[in-house]
Amino acid sequence: MKGSRGIIAVLMACLLLIGCSDGSADFRLEGADPEAPVISDGGRAIAQGGHVYYLNGDNYVRKDKLRLHPYRGAICRMDSDGSNKAVLCNDDVSIFNLEGDTVWYVAWDNNVSRVYTIKTDGSGRRKLADIDSTFDGGGYGFSKNYIYYTYNGALYRMDRDGANKLKLTENRICNLLCCDSGVYFTDYGSGQYGALMHVRHGATVAETVTEEPSYALGAVGDAVYYYRFENGFCYSYDAVSGASTSVTHLGYEDYCFTDRGKIYASYISEEKEQGIFSIDIASGTREMLCDHRAERMLYHDGFVYYINDSALYSLWRVNVDTKQTEQVADNMISSIDLLDIVGDWLYYFNDDDESRIYRVNINTLRSFCIEYEDMSIG
Repeated sequence: MKGSRGIIAVLMACLLLIGCSDGSADFRLEGADPEAPVISDGGRAIAQGGHVYYLNGDNYVRKDKLRLHPYRGAICRMDSDGSNKAVLCNDDVSIFNLEGDTVWYVAWDNNVSRVYTIKTDGSGRRKLADIDSTFDGGGYGFSKNYIYYTYNGALYRMDRDGANKLKLTENRICNLLCCDSGVYFTDYGSGQYGALMHVRHGATVAETVTEEPSYALGAVGDAVYYYRFENGFCYSYDAVSGASTSVTHLGYEDYCFTDRGKIYASYISEEKEQGIFSIDIASGTREMLCDHRAERMLYHDGFVYYINDSALYSLWRVNVDTKQTEQVADNMISSIDLLDIVGDWLYYFNDDDESRIYRVNINTLRSFCIEYEDMSIG
């Protein structure tokens, strides 16, 4: 079954486990380049200057209070060529952001998610807030001036240094999406999906985008794309004009949004018209790129990369102009994974290798495990 590691994986975990670290070990890294631009398409890795910061695999036994090895889930750093791997912090991290000489991240600690900040040399680790577990529906969003998060189901905002914490909603919310204009979320106060709401950066009152039960799918610039439950269609909402427009008229199951005037959508269920479709936003017309059932699609430089449910959940891509498909890596990838392209490399967690982190060169299609492991400690 997809995503299952099975009994053998559990036994291996028991052999390798150690007590969960509190992440407080002091690692000192030299040579950071805080003036360089940050490059990332997702959330597994971030390049800055001559370095790549990355999540060191997925510690999927965290809820059993175990760790597969001492640095599983840590934030690590390596040179761009894959050399000189080192640990920045050894928390069990789910999400991280980088700007200048500062990293913000969400770490799992004994059934609680917490937001921390740390310098790129490993100094100054500091907790900013406890938040709802990001592994159980909790929300986290990072923006230019604020961090948004959920706590006890409600939406909160704080400055990026942890100051000025402010509760923005009384109702429970779900599906938090942070973008250029603010943060979008679905009202969940009745225990069911409700209206799609929008809080602009700096504002304290939520605006209603649609009264009908809906949830945000993605954002590009001032536009947010959302799904309406009543008909399954995808709509575009312009945060400047306040206007909504239907852009797809069929109930697709996975989407990829771009700034190219096109979106890419797919069906996953076998009983539907499976495939990846290119949809022109202005006209709504579509064309099939291939007949694969695709999840977690990511557009990059003329290709849509995706997890191919039609081929044992391996990594593929399709050229959006020629419609030619190609397998990028034959490893099984979980549907909860995010594909992340940084420069010439795509980063992913490999389910065939205990969810270690790999990267594949998108030019040569050669893949490598980059996980940092030091079994001499612990």
